[in-house]
Amino acid sequence: HNGYGSAQRMYVKRGYVPHPERKRYYERHMSRILLISALKDSMNIEDIDDFDEKVLSCEAEECTLLQVEYGGKVYEALNDVIIAKTNFGKTADLTVYVNKRRLYQVRGDAVIITTPIGSTAYNRSAGGPIIDGSLRAIGITCVCAHAQNYPHVISDDKAITIGVNHEDAGIYVDGEYLGNFDNEFSIVRSERKLKLYL
Repeated sequence: HNGYGSAQRMYVKRGYVPHPERKRYYERHMSRILLISALKDSMNIEDIDDFDEKVLSCEAEECTLLQVEYGGKVYEALNDVIIAKTNFGKTADLTVYVNKRRLYQVRGDAVIITTPIGSTAYNRSAGGPIIDGSLRAIGITCVCAHAQNYPHVISDDKAITIGVNHEDAGIYVDGEYLGNFDNEFSIVRSERKLKLYL
């Protein structure tokens, strides 16, 4: 389904055809096109003009993405990567390394590795810090740890490795369960950036 085509047909129907140079913009920002389509019955041409001016003048903020590799595939997370226990009745026994240097050992439910944009989600509920979106940083927060493993905020150019000391642990990327592992697992900053239009 071509979002731009749908929007264009709607624009033509209402007597408004978008500027040719805007085609690439509309193709790259389908969610806004879908918003126009959803509101088309209640919008008039003046509303569409005003919407265009606002979208074309908005600023973009680059968001950090996390990258992990599992099962031969590369995954990216906008919010967080979570390493969690797999047995409800037991705790996970993990060791967290930053650039191969031991940060701390964790006996608890999980470790959350979060981006700034994801820091207001599960990370915040677990007592982690809220990270300003303009910072190039990654947060590390432990969930229900036996010891006082305080949250950390580190530069996003550092690699984080989680080692499993006993049994295995589960991996979740933006809430999607990837599987279990029983040795070491690394999280790094993705080379790609996501642009968030404000």
